[in-house]
Amino acid sequence: MWLVGLKSGHRVFAQSTAVAAVEAVDLPLPRPPRFRAMNLERISLTSATASLGGAIVDSEARVVALWAGFSYQDGKDHRVAEYGIAADLFAEAVEIFRRGESPIVCDLGVEFGTVTLAEARHRGLSPETAAELEGHDPLRRQVLVVQRLAAFARGWQAGDLVLRAGGAAVTSVREIERSLRGGRVTVHLLRDGQELDLEVETRPDDGRGTDRVLHWAGALLQAPHHAALIQRAVPDEGVYISLYWYGSPASRSRLRAARRIVAAEDRPTPDIDSFLAAVAGKPDRASVRLKTVDLDGKVDLLTLRLDLEYFPTYELRRTRDGWVRIEHG
Repeated sequence: MWLVGLKSGHRVFAQSTAVAAVEAVDLPLPRPPRFRAMNLERISLTSATASLGGAIVDSEARVVALWAGFSYQDGKDHRVAEYGIAADLFAEAVEIFRRGESPIVCDLGVEFGTVTLAEARHRGLSPETAAELEGHDPLRRQVLVVQRLAAFARGWQAGDLVLRAGGAAVTSVREIERSLRGGRVTVHLLRDGQELDLEVETRPDDGRGTDRVLHWAGALLQAPHHAALIQRAVPDEGVYISLYWYGSPASRSRLRAARRIVAAEDRPTPDIDSFLAAVAGKPDRASVRLKTVDLDGKVDLLTLRLDLEYFPTYELRRTRDGWVRIEHG
């Protein structure tokens, strides 16, 4: 293989190398929750020059993978590691765009990891199924395991070992994704030493992420984002606090980021519209009672005093023509 990329200063380089491993991406959990690559296989090389990105090509100059930086949080430090991502992932997306369609992701709501066949046997995997999985993937000898799941992922349990999907043996997430039919698939699991079948459904996701944020009392509020749903099993309801400004009413009242507002003025607030309705008509310097829940499920009650002169209420909403600002009196 050859690694072709850009050095600092945008100088092109080409380096002869070889694939050292193809394994699951397993990055540390960030705090607070934010984007983190998952359910993806990374390609490690025996030698690689630090770069700004590039491609892994074969001896015929065919691109087999893109070379990219993976950003992650390590304690209080921010780090970047470089790995390859198989080109077929991008080829599928490019083909969708060429047809003029918008890609829709079938979100299982599950983060998978892997265990060795030996560990799976220790958990009760039968010799027959172990032989089947080894024959399917003799190099890596691994089994998929459910590590984390969102509240909307029905039926799954953390610790489930995934043996088959759509009737065929699977040892990678890509194989599960390819087995989806109409956004659903039947998976064969090993749970608590017993094998069982489970029909699971996915949730469609256009991949656009957050398209609406509300500025209120010096805090940015939004629907709970995907990283929070998966990494901390946050329920997909309530108004998620993603940011607050120091010196604002939110800051003075300890309305901290990564909490959810689940009620305002004793009225449930499952979404932004219900929250706006609950606080509508509050004048400047008025007090608002809030009920919040943190990432660990701890409930807190607080009272916030508005300062609408310096911290007015407005929202930013993404439309076909871009982001627009909407004032709320």
